[in-house]
Amino acid sequence: MKVAFFVNPIAGSGLLYNLKDSAGVRLESLEKSYSVRRAENFVLSLNTRNFRLLVPAGIMGEQVISGKGFNSEVVFTPKRVTDSSDTIGFLHSALELDPDIIVFCGGDGTAADVVSVVDMKVPVIGIPAGLKMYSSVFALDERHAASLLDSFLGGSGFSIREGEVADLDKGYFQTGIFQVNSFGEMLTVVDAFSPVESKSEYPGDDTEGAINYFMSTMDANRSYFIGPGSTCKKITERLGAHTDRLGFDIVKGGRIIVQDATESELYLHSGKETTLVLSPVGGLGFLLGRGNRQISARILEKIGFENILVIAGEKKLDSLASLAVDTDREVKIPEFIRVLHGYGFFRLVPLVRFQK
Repeated sequence: MKVAFFVNPIAGSGLLYNLKDSAGVRLESLEKSYSVRRAENFVLSLNTRNFRLLVPAGIMGEQVISGKGFNSEVVFTPKRVTDSSDTIGFLHSALELDPDIIVFCGGDGTAADVVSVVDMKVPVIGIPAGLKMYSSVFALDERHAASLLDSFLGGSGFSIREGEVADLDKGYFQTGIFQVNSFGEMLTVVDAFSPVESKSEYPGDDTEGAINYFMSTMDANRSYFIGPGSTCKKITERLGAHTDRLGFDIVKGGRIIVQDATESELYLHSGKETTLVLSPVGGLGFLLGRGNRQISARILEKIGFENILVIAGEKKLDSLASLAVDTDREVKIPEFIRVLHGYGFFRLVPLVRFQK
């Protein structure tokens, strides 16, 4: 079998500068590339080498697999500073050689480039490395992606479904309008661990009771990290501020003390007297690792899962069997987490992460 494989080395790097998108980011050193590290972890997690890899030259693929025992062929040479045209150029070159599957490491922007060329021609596996991650063509993490490819190459333990490619409308950054656009669908390899995308609409607003309960029980002596998304931002709006929908705000004593906090600022204010307030991202059921990568493993270890408050509307919660976790390094997670879904009403929901 032939596997076309590439990594977008810039994907996810916007986090270094507290950006919400990595387009146009120039890394000082590729050693800082989050996506390259994830791609390397993916390669090392594969159990089989019994296939042929089609890769771009250099950091987009060749360097990632170098010295790891693969039968590979370089089919495209990107520019020294890569951009989306290199992704598209590689895909055109690879498709001429009829790959059985395409594996890519990147985020929603990378997936949008892939679907523009691949469409429904060849199945894909996405290794998640972006900042926002609204698309449903990605594995849980890089180890799960490796397991999916092993299953695909072995011919069992997987299925193929249509996954949507979506990304935040870039106009958001100029106008403040929060809108996610669909760029199409691709055939995606999945298994029992894969998050099930919910296409459900949630008419009306059924989070008011939960928000009211949270506001009435806030402790003036605690710090609160208010996470991204429309549900969480109702809290900061109640406090009189319209903050970045993709950022974290730090609240203490009933006022916002830091808006759009960086990972370093969040870590500085972290402790056992901190409550991390989150809401599941989109319809994929991710609690951590999609759209809130400012929360690193070291922050989770300081705060503890017992100090995480999850808020969700009841209709949305009914559509989710579990909540998924994907962190920058492995942390111990509890089996269940409490979700506030009404005024004083909580539900225990399973937490899952990939276990090979």
